Formats: sequence, C-alpha cells, structure tokens
Amino acid sequence: MDSNKENLFKKGSQYSRKDVGWVLLPETGRPAGGDWDTGYVRVDDKLIIFMNIGVSGTKVNQLKSYATS
Repeated sequence: MDSNKENLFKKGSQYSRKDVGWVLLPETGRPAGGDWDTGYVRVDDKLIIFMNIGVSGTKVNQLKSYATS
C-alpha cells in the first residue's frame, strides 16, 4: 500500500461523515444516503465506523453500550 494512503486521518482529530468522504473519495466526496448514513461504510480495503461516544444517536431504538473486562 502507498505510504501516503496509510495515514489519511490524524489521531485525535474529529471528522464529519462529509470530511471522511472527501478524504477517501477526493474526486466526488461521500455519496448521499445509503451506507454513509448508517453505522459503517467500506471504501476499498478500509472499514470506516461512524459512532457516537458519550452522546446518544438519532435512532429511536437505542441499545445500551457497555464494556466487559
């Protein structure tokens, strides 16, 4: 893999779905709707997961999050 493609995102930074779309698809940006409006999307060999940490999402049926040791 091209070393320039390995570090597309800066650790500790925040990106919107729109930002992620422009980083991964610089010619067109993110497509409207579909997988880009759900929890995850695949672009080439990358799995991008969109998740909320510490805030609730917009879905009516929220599941409780928890961690186990």
